[in-house]
Amino acid sequence: NGGTVTGGGTYQQGQSCTVSATANAGFTFTNWTENGSVVSNQANYTFTVNNNRNLVANFQAQPQNYTISVSASPTNGGTVTGGGTYQQGQSCTVSATANSGYAFTNWTENGNVVSTNANYTFTVTGNRTLVANFTVQSYTISVSANPALGGTVTGGGTYQQGQSCTVHATANTGYTFNNWTENGNVVSTNANYTFTVTGNRTLVANFTQQQFTITATADPTSSGTVTGGGTYNYGQSCTLTATPAAGHEFINWTKNGQQVSTNSTYTFTVTESATYVAHFQLQSFVVTTTANPVEGGVVTGGGTVHYGNTVNIQASPNAGYNFVNWTENGEVYTTDPNFSVIVFSNRNFVANFEVQTFDVQVSIDPMDAATVTGEGNYNYGDEVTLTLTRNEDYRFVNWTEDGEVVSEEMTYIFNITSDRNLVANFIYTEGVGENSISANIYPNPTQGEITVESEGLSHIRIVNAYGQTVYNAEVEGQQVRIDLSQMAKGIYMMHIEANGGQAVRKIVVE
Repeated sequence: NGGTVTGGGTYQQGQSCTVSATANAGFTFTNWTENGSVVSNQANYTFTVNNNRNLVANFQAQPQNYTISVSASPTNGGTVTGGGTYQQGQSCTVSATANSGYAFTNWTENGNVVSTNANYTFTVTGNRTLVANFTVQSYTISVSANPALGGTVTGGGTYQQGQSCTVHATANTGYTFNNWTENGNVVSTNANYTFTVTGNRTLVANFTQQQFTITATADPTSSGTVTGGGTYNYGQSCTLTATPAAGHEFINWTKNGQQVSTNSTYTFTVTESATYVAHFQLQSFVVTTTANPVEGGVVTGGGTVHYGNTVNIQASPNAGYNFVNWTENGEVYTTDPNFSVIVFSNRNFVANFEVQTFDVQVSIDPMDAATVTGEGNYNYGDEVTLTLTRNEDYRFVNWTEDGEVVSEEMTYIFNITSDRNLVANFIYTEGVGENSISANIYPNPTQGEITVESEGLSHIRIVNAYGQTVYNAEVEGQQVRIDLSQMAKGIYMMHIEANGGQAVRKIVVE
């Protein structure tokens, strides 16, 4: 492969022949030899043909210089070495070193990949133009939240060298953002952290759980105790407990004046600082007062009473009843109708009354005028019936008590409300029935003068309700006028005598 030769062929005796040797690339012509002996040093050898000849053109390999060109794509992607002039067959190594932010990809020649090694070694056989290809390096920006519930983070991902990256931290409710750290070192205190990407980064957004102060107070301060106040993390459960002091009771919990619970133990989730007030009030107890029997009397002083207060209790018997005692749970508490008690619990007092008994006594005036039934002892309000049985010679006048007329009926019925001492008044009328006369009296009732008419009037006597004679006169004629204007109002009995006979009439002075 050292070169090409021409000029060989068939020649006639004595004919001139020229053989030519042309060296191939990388070779040089040395000489022509025949049977190992040099016959010419000229590439073009001319001689006269005298016989057959076998000529050899000898070539010697000549070292060839080749240019190896190297370049980087992009130019700022890295540096390349190893290019230059090399002899044919020499070994050549080209090297590609990526700049910061770039990575070596491959070597190409005329767009074709010839190696993926940054150090590419080959034997030089010709000129070569090699390109070291680089790509911008990509980095991973990892972001996370600490604690995970503290907030959300964005902005992480894959970025190229030199690219700007902004990571964002947003605190969840109940948390605040503190800082960004990398490998435990603070790199920013801004929730939005912007930087130029030069490598992989692992960034942590640190959050702090918000803390709130829960204040618990009692109102009034001496009315009870409260527990559970203090410092709490956002979202933490808080339990407030209100314990009333002796004689007090819990009402409710309020916040900013608004009721939030009526339970003495109040549990809620903390989302803000707040003041809670436990409201107490003096315990109220019911003091019940009743009468036994109900109609026996009037009781006062019962009702709703605050703890430790004094209540005055009174019992007033109704007419016809006597107060006996106060009892509680069947036990005698006091025999005083009016008493005071300090209240520490519910009380139930019963005022016990007993019905009064009264005596009914009857006197007959005159004593032998009649008999009576119905006397004796009666309970207050009982109905009493007094029945008179008149003797023949007496006429019933009325019932009186303490000198006052109470009834003009022989049978006297009343409801007893006090002791009664009654007098049944009669007038002796012996012979009146046999010698009765006719007599007219008018006006009756009268407010002053009264007129009596009867044949042969001779005597008129007027008796009051007590049997006392208040008028007594001898009269004559058939008509008599009597002035009664000075008499007390009431019922009177007029005894009239005329023509040997008599009559008894009731008159009323108004």
